[in-house]
Amino acid sequence: MWTPWNVLAIVFGLLLLLNVFIRIKVVKLYRKLVENRVDFQPVHFFNPARLRQEILPKYPEYKEDILKFVSLVRFSMTMASVILVLIIVFGYLLFNS
Repeated sequence: MWTPWNVLAIVFGLLLLLNVFIRIKVVKLYRKLVENRVDFQPVHFFNPARLRQEILPKYPEYKEDILKFVSLVRFSMTMASVILVLIIVFGYLLFNS
């Protein structure tokens, strides 16, 4: 029987697995970028214009890897936020049921 608890638990589990999978991909890309001494700051994750102006011209051969890495990190952060919200919803429902 499908209850709201079951649905929330399944969604939470799937999002958690997706986040783990994405983080594994991020770590692999990070290793590749570190091995090739591609260096950029956290500010470049949140400012795409600055990333394109300052970093991509320095490392044109790693452009795809850099863009993919930044995209996956952003996606992972979004998933972590959604998981956090689901944890809060779970807690609220547990204490108020």
